[in-house]
Amino acid sequence: MPSRTPFLAVNRAVSVALTEAGQREQRRITAARETLTRAAGGGLGELTSSLASVLRSWVALVGAGDVLASAHDAPAPLPPEVRELMATVRAGSGIRSATTDLDGGFVVVQPVYPQATASHLVVVGRSRRFDGADRAILAVGAALLGLVGRAGSDAAELGAAVTGLLLGRASPGDAARSLLGAEVVRLVAGAAYRRGPDEVAQRSDWLRARLDTPLVEVGPGPRFTAVAGTGPAPEVLADLREHGWLAAVGSPVPAGRTAGAVAELDLLLARARALGRPVVAGSGPLDFEGLLDPAVAGGFAARALEPLVALDRAGDRSLVPTLRTWLAHHGGWEPTAAELGVHRNSVRHRIAQVERALDVDLADPETRMRLWFALRWASPDAQGP
Repeated sequence: MPSRTPFLAVNRAVSVALTEAGQREQRRITAARETLTRAAGGGLGELTSSLASVLRSWVALVGAGDVLASAHDAPAPLPPEVRELMATVRAGSGIRSATTDLDGGFVVVQPVYPQATASHLVVVGRSRRFDGADRAILAVGAALLGLVGRAGSDAAELGAAVTGLLLGRASPGDAARSLLGAEVVRLVAGAAYRRGPDEVAQRSDWLRARLDTPLVEVGPGPRFTAVAGTGPAPEVLADLREHGWLAAVGSPVPAGRTAGAVAELDLLLARARALGRPVVAGSGPLDFEGLLDPAVAGGFAARALEPLVALDRAGDRSLVPTLRTWLAHHGGWEPTAAELGVHRNSVRHRIAQVERALDVDLADPETRMRLWFALRWASPDAQGP
C-alpha cells in the first residue's frame, strides 16, 4: 500500500510555511521603513526615489495640479485614466486609496498623510499587483511624503508662534489659530494599549503625521497629547490602536481655552482605558455638553471636589486620580489597582476616604454620576496635585 501522510503533518507544514511567509513580509516592511525614514532627510526628491526603489515601481507626487516629484520614469503627463482615479480619491474623505489597471500594469493612488488631504496624492505604478506588504510600505511612504512636504512651512510657523508667545505679543489662542488655521480645536490624548506603542509610533513625527498637527507632546510616560484642528477620523484612531496607542478625543473648544479642556481629556482617556477602545466626546446621541454653561459647570465641579483636592494637596494621597480611575472602571477594585500600580486594599482605603471627605455613599449610582461629571468639568486647579 502507498504510504500516507498524516493530516497533522500537513497542517503543521502549512502552518510553518505561513508563519515564515509572514515573517518575511514583516522583515521586508521593517527594512523598507528604515530606508524611507533615512531618505526623508534628503527631501521630497530623495524620498520619492527611495519609495520607487523599494516598491520597484514608478512614483509621482502630485500637488493641486502639478507633479511635485517623480522617479523611475513616471509617465508625464499622467494618463487620463490616472487623472480620473485621482479625482475619485479626492472626492472621498478619510484615509483612502484606489487602484486601476493601466496598459497591462497596475496603478495605485493614495493621498499623503496627514489626514488624507486632497491637495497631495502619491501615485505608483508597475507591471504586477501590489500585495499587502507593498500597501504597508506605500502607507509609510505616503506618511513621510506628507510630513516632509509640510515640514518647511510648519517649522517657520511654529517658530513665529513660539516667538510671539515668548515676547508677549500673542496669546495661546493666537498661536493655535496661526498653526492650525482653526478657531475651534480638539485635544487628543493617547495611552499605551496592550504591549504599548511600537518604536515608530512613539516618535513625535509619526504622531504629527497621523494627527495632522505640529502640536504634539510625547510623554511623560507612555502617553501623548496633541492639539488638532479637527478630530481624527475613525480609521486614524483604529490605526493608532493597531500601533499600540489607545486614544481619546475631547470636545471642540475655542483655540484660546485649551487649558480648561485638559480635565475632560484626562477623564475620557481613563474611560478609553477601561473600555479598551477609543473614546470621542460628542460622538453619541447622549452627549449634552452643548446645553451647559461652562462657567456654571466649572463652579459645580470646583465645589464638589474641593474637599478631595484639599486632602491631596495636604497629604499627597492621590484621592482625585483614584476616584477618576475607579469610576472609569465601574467601581472595579482589581482593574483600578492594576492601572494605578497599587494593591486593591489601597484602592478600597482611598475610596473610603473619598466617601468620608465628601459625606457620600458611592454605592449610589446617582452620586457616582454626579462625581463623574464633576471630574469631567473640573478646571486643572481642581484636579489635585
